[in-house]
Amino acid sequence: RGWAAAGLWSVGIAAFHFGEFVCVAAYRPRELKAVRFLLPGLGAAKEYNMAFFAGIAEFIIEAVFFPSLKSNMYIALPAGLLMIACAVGRIASMAHCAGNFSHIIEVEHRDRHQLVTTGPYAYLRHPAYFFWFWWSVSSQVCLGNPLCTVAYTAASYFFFRHRIPYEEQLLASEEFFGDRYKQYRAQVPTWIPFIP
Repeated sequence: RGWAAAGLWSVGIAAFHFGEFVCVAAYRPRELKAVRFLLPGLGAAKEYNMAFFAGIAEFIIEAVFFPSLKSNMYIALPAGLLMIACAVGRIASMAHCAGNFSHIIEVEHRDRHQLVTTGPYAYLRHPAYFFWFWWSVSSQVCLGNPLCTVAYTAASYFFFRHRIPYEEQLLASEEFFGDRYKQYRAQVPTWIPFIP
């Protein structure tokens, strides 16, 4: 049964990485490179590479030595489906934002850069981040990896705990969207735990 969970996890991983590439191809074609797949070993940050391979290592070690940890499909199946749903939600959020979305925080305002507050952005201040957070956590729950579930949750939280305030400081500046962004920020939550 644990290997079935690994198959479901593989679908969630493939959907995420393929979606990342498609969104860049569709909305930022000048930035299109193989690294936009964000695949481990092919352009992903070293922290992501370490986490990715730690999750695989934990799964294999526990599947061999503690197979009972990997046999609960009542947990793995909903987590795997959540993982796939979050990958799709992230892709949909990036597509809705279109050319306004960038993997790298933009520190200078582009002429075409618009504040998007419709679609998923009407309910989630950073929907692509929200879906990434829950995709990351559900990936390890799907695999039945207790250690990496805790580690991924903590790493994702601390990543966004630093990234979101930095990005929002820029977006609320007069160079970007000023009071419009401040008002938007006050009205729409992130729905990422402990990040208002």
